Order: sequence, then structure tokens, then C-alpha cells
Amino acid sequence: INPCVPSPCGPYSQCRDIGGSPSCSCLPEYTGTPPNCRPECIISAECASNLACMREKCRDPCPGSCGAGAQCNVINHTPICTCPEGYTGDPFTSCFPKPPDVEPVQASDPCNPSPCGPNAQCADG
Repeated sequence: INPCVPSPCGPYSQCRDIGGSPSCSCLPEYTGTPPNCRPECIISAECASNLACMREKCRDPCPGSCGAGAQCNVINHTPICTCPEGYTGDPFTSCFPKPPDVEPVQASDPCNPSPCGPNAQCADG
């Protein structure tokens, strides 16, 4: 008779027949002690705040989340994409260097400041 049929070990576990007695262990990738084996996480709240629960594992949610050139920071299990300083664009598609700020060209006014003396009027042209 096989002591592992039916398995006394609970979910996410394996049973081995050791000298006619069941020996239980958690499956690889699962934690705990039989019969309470469980995945590393089911929801992101079970992970550190800079990780998210993905396929029952606490992982960095940044890879593949942001666009080209964007920075990713994880806040409360959520990837936050931003363009770095000096860059612009949509951080979810791509960031590109900001064009240089162009100083508005001031129209030159030969009467400002006035080259004329006091009580005189300057006329351009």
C-alpha cells in the first residue's frame, strides 16, 4: 500500500514513500511547511513595496513597463515612468532630449535707451 495515495501533504507539495511512511515537502518555488505550502505571493501587498507579485513571485515590475530612454521607479508595487531631467516626451513610449530654449530675439530700438539729451525726443529713422 502506498502511503502517498491519496497524498496527506496538502496543496503545492510532494509526497515520497520513505520506508512505508509519507514524507512531505513543498514543491520547488513554494514556501512554508506541508500541509501549508504556498506561493511566494498571491497579491502585490505580500511583496516589498518596490516589488510586484507577478506569476506568484515578488519581482521588479519595471522591465518592459516604460518607453525608450525613460526612468522607472516603483512606488507601492506600481512602476512609475518618467522622462529624465533634460528630456521630454511620453515616458510610456519614448523620451528624447528637450530642444534648447531659444531666447526670444528682442527687436532693437535705437531710441531705448535714448541717445538724446534731456527735453529731447528721439525718433527712429
